[in-house]
Amino acid sequence: MSWPKVALLSLCLAIAAFAGSVQVSSPAAEAKEKHDLAVIKQDRDRAEKAWHKQPQNTKLKKQYVFATVKLGMHTMYAVVLPPKQKYPEALRLFKEALKVDPSNKDARTAKDQIEAVYQSMNERKKG
Repeated sequence: MSWPKVALLSLCLAIAAFAGSVQVSSPAAEAKEKHDLAVIKQDRDRAEKAWHKQPQNTKLKKQYVFATVKLGMHTMYAVVLPPKQKYPEALRLFKEALKVDPSNKDARTAKDQIEAVYQSMNERKKG
């Protein structure tokens, strides 16, 4: 690849990275995100009720874990929720999913990320 193409590619990647870190939120986008979170929570609640009615049903168990992890992810990345609200709630959801399915990689990875941030924050306070 020629030097100008490498430079252009690097510039594009830098712009994309910057754009991904800037969160512009309009009232309409916030309303949509709140609505989406509510729908995902309803889906998770339905999955939980269905699984609790038939706890031996592995398909319902998987659906419940999937819905719980999905809600955790959406909560963790929600722009409309303040960090002091979204991270503890997301952590609780990931732990909940891991109680049911300890091998769930998505829940484990997200839980570990949040706990690592909390640990580093505690170490900064001590130091």
